[in-house]
Amino acid sequence: TATSLKQHAGSGLTTLAGSVTTSGAAGVALTGKDLRIEKLVTTTNDGTVTLNQSGTVTILADGDINADGAVSISANSIATAGDVQTSNDDITLTGATTLTGNVALSTGPGAGSITLNGTIDATTAEGQDLTLEAGTGNISLAAARCCCLPEMRAPAVKVACVPGSENLC
Repeated sequence: TATSLKQHAGSGLTTLAGSVTTSGAAGVALTGKDLRIEKLVTTTNDGTVTLNQSGTVTILADGDINADGAVSISANSIATAGDVQTSNDDITLTGATTLTGNVALSTGPGAGSITLNGTIDATTAEGQDLTLEAGTGNISLAAARCCCLPEMRAPAVKVACVPGSENLC
């Protein structure tokens, strides 16, 4: 446990091989080239998770993110099997995202929104589920393809896709 975890300019692969827990509002802020999350990442006390990578972000099934603040993941490509849960805060993924396992993104019952900027694909056709839950918030799919995951579920929320994207699959 630490107050925060920061990386200002990684140039290779950064691997979080063990669980990470932070207790401060600065949470986890990692900037670099490639990132691999193998175990649980938890923030408390409004701690955010901000991952800005110029290459890839890989999140394994045991690499769930439980944040007491907003979560922002930005990379050229994102490969994930890990879930993301916030406490009524926003979740934003920016980059070409590939599901390598079933994934749930949940902002909790409050006003947090989910924004996915980039394509969203499964590893195999109809092989992975994506569940989006944004409480009273919104879900925005700014991806070129919103329809490629037949088991994508977004219960009781407003979902906005790029106009015409439903015909691209």
